[in-house]
Amino acid sequence: MTRILFIPILLALWSLSVRAQQLGLQTNALYWATTTPNVGVTLGVGDHWSLSLHAGWNPWRFKSYDHPESGERVHPKMFHWTLMPEAKYWFCRRFEYWNLGLHTIATQYNVGGLRFIKPLADYRYQGYGVGAGVSAGYQWPLGDRWGVELSIGVGYLFMKYDKYRCWQCGDREGSYMRHYVGPTKATIDLIYYIR
Repeated sequence: MTRILFIPILLALWSLSVRAQQLGLQTNALYWATTTPNVGVTLGVGDHWSLSLHAGWNPWRFKSYDHPESGERVHPKMFHWTLMPEAKYWFCRRFEYWNLGLHTIATQYNVGGLRFIKPLADYRYQGYGVGAGVSAGYQWPLGDRWGVELSIGVGYLFMKYDKYRCWQCGDREGSYMRHYVGPTKATIDLIYYIR
């Protein structure tokens, strides 16, 4: 049954890409700076619209160290995955110059023990977040097949998580919910267009 439903979705996406004649692969350099591999797919739909899906996954552990107060071993990590679908309206032509976007976010994380980020130095946070936001961006076309886009977004994120002491593995301090309003997106995307 799932396969039967999946085939019409693929055909619809294929017909949109044929009509639009523009499909792009992208990656966010700022996300790479956090050691997070990421990739996105963007699809032109009409003269002024595009749809995209961006995904990032960070499976890394960092070098262990002894906690300065307790002397116990800390195993820093930044495990997380994120999905961000987005619809954009382009003021000029699609994939050129200014755009406004509407994005949603889904993420799950297990992060802690990172000495260079104060809230993550002594604690580990494990949970998930969902939200949405608006963005503004500007894209420079670099020939027929390449582009660079700068984009920033703000919005709302609901987070539910458990908080643990880093050097006391398994000791949970509590469960929390947080309603965050602020920056939800920042990108320097390098894009390659498949025509």
